[in-house]
Amino acid sequence: MRSPVLLALALPALAIGCDTTVDVEGQLTDGGSFAVDADTTEVGTGWQDVDLTIRDAGTGEALEGLAVDVEPYMTSMGHGSSEETEVEDLGAGVYRVHAYYTMPGTWDLLGTVGDGSVVEDFTLTVESVEEG
Repeated sequence: MRSPVLLALALPALAIGCDTTVDVEGQLTDGGSFAVDADTTEVGTGWQDVDLTIRDAGTGEALEGLAVDVEPYMTSMGHGSSEETEVEDLGAGVYRVHAYYTMPGTWDLLGTVGDGSVVEDFTLTVESVEEG
């Protein structure tokens, strides 16, 4: 019979050098499957682009071909954009959000991302500033 104490001492030694943690930048979606990162936190008013990079939260791999939907919403004023937002898959895990910001202030980008088997929500915040 093998000693449970020896096994308990051996397991941590086997784990040394086997760190499988992946450091992925961005905010995790509500289910934790995806990490979403924006290229900026500041936009102007009117039509503006924000590029999102979406990665697998477990592996850090950039993900292409996802279903991504984003709607800007100004929580402090209780309204969204007056125009329809478009999302374009640029490849290499980058998705361009083309949205209309009606006024300066803090806007939440309310989004969903799905890969065919799971759909999860995320919220990113941008500040719209009056261009002058």
